[in-house]
Formats: sequence, C-alpha cells, structure tokens
Amino acid sequence: MLAFTVVLLGATTSGVAWFSPSQAIGALSRDDEDVARCIHDDPKSVRAGLGIQAISTNPKLALIQIQSTCICGAQNCPFWVYRVDGNVAKKLIDGYAIDVDAKPKPSGWPDITALAHDSALVSDGTRFAFRDGGYVPVETWRVRGDTGEIKKTREIKFAPGKSSTRLSGAIGTDWGDVYTFTAKAGQHLTLSSAVPLGGIDVAIAFGEKAPRPVGLNAAVVLAASGTYVLTVDPVGADVADRRYVFTLSIR
Repeated sequence: MLAFTVVLLGATTSGVAWFSPSQAIGALSRDDEDVARCIHDDPKSVRAGLGIQAISTNPKLALIQIQSTCICGAQNCPFWVYRVDGNVAKKLIDGYAIDVDAKPKPSGWPDITALAHDSALVSDGTRFAFRDGGYVPVETWRVRGDTGEIKKTREIKFAPGKSSTRLSGAIGTDWGDVYTFTAKAGQHLTLSSAVPLGGIDVAIAFGEKAPRPVGLNAAVVLAASGTYVLTVDPVGADVADRRYVFTLSIR
C-alpha cells in the first residue's frame, strides 16, 4: 500500500478536488485561533505555506499542513486531519510536527504518524489510529538524531493478582525511559529496591499537570483515575549509559 508524505515547499498545494485551499483556510480559521490570527496578520504567508493532501477517499479525509513563520515553532509546523462531507469539514486531529505520514488501511481510516522535534538530540514520534469516532494516540516513541536509536514508551502491566513489578533499562543524559500506567484515585504508588541507589530520578505526570518527583520508599497518593506517565532519568550531567532496576508497587 502507498504511504503519503506531505512536504511543503513554500507554495500552495492542493490535489484535492473536494477540498479547496479556500475551504481549508475557512475551516482552520473557524477551529484554530492561531491560524485565524495569522490569516489576519499575514494572509499571504499562510496561503503560500498551505499544503493539502487527500489521505482517504472513503471517507474523504484531508491532511493539511502550514509552513509559515507566523505559526510554526522553531522546528515544528502545525498539521490537521479533516473529514469532508460536501461543504462540511470536521476536524479529527491536530498537532505540531516536522513530518507527518498517513498509512492507508483496508478499513479506509489510515493511521497518522507524526514526528516532532523535541531537542537537538531527540525527536518524538506518535501514531494515531481511528477509534470510536475519533483519532487517538496508540503508540509513542523517541528517536535519537545521532544514532537513529528508537525507544518506545512502555506500558506497565501487573501479572494477575500482583500489585508490583520490576522495571529495568539503560538511560543516559536526555535519553531516559518513559512508561505509562493506569491507576485509580486514592491508590498509593511506591518505588523500592532501586539500583543504583540515588542514581536515578523518577517522576510521574497526569494530563497537563507538571511532573511530580517520586522518592524511594515514599508512597505517593494518586489524585485522579486514568493514565499516568512515569519517566526515569539519570542523576548528573553527561551520563552516557546507566543501567537501573527498581520495583514499582501500586496498591
């Protein structure tokens, strides 16, 4: 199967008969305050940097990107996926990335893969799949720019009847490990039996809240039900490779 990649070269592009540049700009102006502001401030730049690609014809899905200094970050530019039914365009997903791919599937709803610049060393990848009427992230990973090494975000699962598990890996400066886990409000999270002792920083985050440090043998009460992100990073600067192991318990 073909995979579509949108690459913007500073000129308005649209091979989509059923979704014109004017329609796309109108939909974006309605749904995105930053685009509306840029269209007001610098409409020529938005038009010149607009790219539209059909990624599915049944249903009709259009992938839109804008490359313009008015709206792009230092490296990443915005992208959107819209479903188009006649004159009605509904936004399904949006984000910022340096590269976006759409991979068609037999069902007609392609997966969307976005690679975003995070730092001079690392780029963040996310794969979105269509679930229950919308696109949701189903896989995340990071890519090292110097070696091409890939680290996937790992989901923590407990064996039946167990409330703890051992986690291990190898980490370096700006190249830590990322886990996700699901918990309920009021549960207690505890770390124990860490090696090397004092050599790792562990933190958890929920939603848009700032990460919260987790100390060894100090229970943390989880305030909300849902999916948490746990990060493991080395203590100290210029750490090339540090192996770790510890026990995580949720009760």
